[in-house]
Amino acid sequence: MLGDRLKVFVCISILLDILNSNIWTNAINPKLTVSSKHKSIKTENLLLQGKNQVYELKNGLNAAVKIPIEIDEEKNERNCGTVEIDAKPIALEATGIENREMSGENLIIKPNVSEFFSSSKNSVYKYDQEISKKKLTLLDHGFYKSTCFLYPNPHNEPDEYCILINTTINNGQGCVIVTPSKYLEGFFKNGLKISDDPSDLRTVDIVQMPEKGGMGAVAACKIQRGDLILQQSPVGLFPYLEKIWKTPFGHSIRRQAIDHLPLKTQEQISFLAGKGQNKDQFISNMIDVNLYDNYHYVSGTEISFGGIYLKVTRLNHSCKPNVFYYIDPMTQMVHLKAYETIEIGEELTVPYWSQELDQASRRSKLKEIYGFDCTCSHCMMSAELVRNSDQQIARLVQLSKLSQGSNLSESEIKEFLKISKEERIPKFRAMANLNAAKFYNSKGEIHKVRKYAEKAKLMGDLEGGSKWSPFDASDLAILLSENGNLKA
Repeated sequence: MLGDRLKVFVCISILLDILNSNIWTNAINPKLTVSSKHKSIKTENLLLQGKNQVYELKNGLNAAVKIPIEIDEEKNERNCGTVEIDAKPIALEATGIENREMSGENLIIKPNVSEFFSSSKNSVYKYDQEISKKKLTLLDHGFYKSTCFLYPNPHNEPDEYCILINTTINNGQGCVIVTPSKYLEGFFKNGLKISDDPSDLRTVDIVQMPEKGGMGAVAACKIQRGDLILQQSPVGLFPYLEKIWKTPFGHSIRRQAIDHLPLKTQEQISFLAGKGQNKDQFISNMIDVNLYDNYHYVSGTEISFGGIYLKVTRLNHSCKPNVFYYIDPMTQMVHLKAYETIEIGEELTVPYWSQELDQASRRSKLKEIYGFDCTCSHCMMSAELVRNSDQQIARLVQLSKLSQGSNLSESEIKEFLKISKEERIPKFRAMANLNAAKFYNSKGEIHKVRKYAEKAKLMGDLEGGSKWSPFDASDLAILLSENGNLKA
């Protein structure tokens, strides 16, 4: 009897110690707002992990007296679109500038030993090692300017690149930006508004996929065509077109930028796909492989950036995916939408490269940039089916160009609709349906106009309407209006 009581006492003590540790962390950092339901690659959240540790210990001791342990069972019955309303903030960890009022404080991340953080001992990127102090200057929108680097340019004036950091944004994951210093002043004044991730829709589970050499994403609930699956803000924005990023100097800038992020974010980054002999090479390659490209306008100049999105990077590639995405250049937030109905447990895939290329060219690019041979169902088709698909894609490109210069015939429109549906390319399906709506509008067949206009909008919205020309967008809006009727 005494032994049973002792076991119960040990379990309760461990649970109280874990909970007390989390409460103390929040007390010293009251301004951190990290959702307790936000997933990392290895843990659901700190509190749940702590509870599970007690649960495992209890089972190991075979305690005679059962202790009620609150385990989150709702995951197995969750519905798409449910948001966390009562989630309490848990501070994942504290770094030198996680208080927005600490303007000008030195940034230092010290070695971290914690049961909640895996060691970087066996990783090329030693994220839990001490880094040097950095003097920070408050810039805008909670971002601080850290180190700037002067890169000699033999042909022009030297180029300077600066690191901007905000460790409290994005629900505590932080966000780091590397930008040419000449754009520094206008970076936020021109409308860049990076914000926290929206509430988790709980539609995505990250799981191990050994057959694909790592991890992947599956649907956590049934998803309907056109549904919003995920929205996520970047933890890093990096220019990538300049030659500097292929040099050791550029590799070092990228690694130092990642070093500014909270430790928990660095830990997640260390598990992303990447390779290299040292930490600079690993981080730079990781950025190249995992970034999603976008742009931002500064003083009328379009700057190309690549964003790192921790959860989105876990979606594997398919040449005929079931998920498409677009990135808002104002917020740099990525939006994922379903191309078709997706069942629970079904893998979620996105296109890593343009679907307008023939199969051989597409596979070559995937091998060159991402280092893998595509084995999706489309690439595993017979040679005859691949040849037919390549011919249809070439025809889609041709019909798309023809539709911009003149009106397509009825037979061409029917062909456009048929093969764009077979090839599963939203851009072409949107254009085919818009042309059909315009054609039937000219014939006065109003009942068909709205049918095709709505399909055009559905397909266009999968990529945020980014493929529409201003004229097409205007025509579509008129055709969808209550009294929609395009003038001849």
